[in-house]
Amino acid sequence: MKIFSIDNKPKYLLLASFIIGMIMMAGVYEFGIWFSNNYRLQPVIVPRDISPVNEEYQWESIPSTTPAPKVSPRTNLKGKTAIVTSSKYPDFIDHIWLRESGRGTATAGLNVSCAKKGLSNEMGFYPSGKHCFADFETSVKRLERWYEDNSALTDNQKLCRYNSGTASNSCAYLTLSFKDMN
Repeated sequence: MKIFSIDNKPKYLLLASFIIGMIMMAGVYEFGIWFSNNYRLQPVIVPRDISPVNEEYQWESIPSTTPAPKVSPRTNLKGKTAIVTSSKYPDFIDHIWLRESGRGTATAGLNVSCAKKGLSNEMGFYPSGKHCFADFETSVKRLERWYEDNSALTDNQKLCRYNSGTASNSCAYLTLSFKDMN
């Protein structure tokens, strides 16, 4: 006994089912694109408009008509050190500056790619977005704000969260053992 077979269904019903299925798949695909453009996945889903990256974020640097001056990482080191030491949280910021870019002396990484664009990010801030700040002082101010936004945590928890996203009391980021860091 054949209850369900292609022979029992009119051909236009099969074609209509196929077209409706394709429309539904296109809708799911479009929703996926919309979701990835508006949200970022973390342990919790967070809308992009409340992302940790503030309004200074630049997706791509617009090329300038004048070339950026070639500055070696050590040229402005004293000025940067003064900015860090005069910040609200100098120990916290210096810890991050040392571990993320060797206080601006690292020869590879986000700090170098930003410097090539005439921008700055020696703090390793939002590396997955290749975020660059207009200047070093702006990055220090952003870290001060990040510190205050996470005021409920201890300093060690803040440092671990800054590096790994997880607030814990102990992590490899608290030491100089870089090989232990993921």
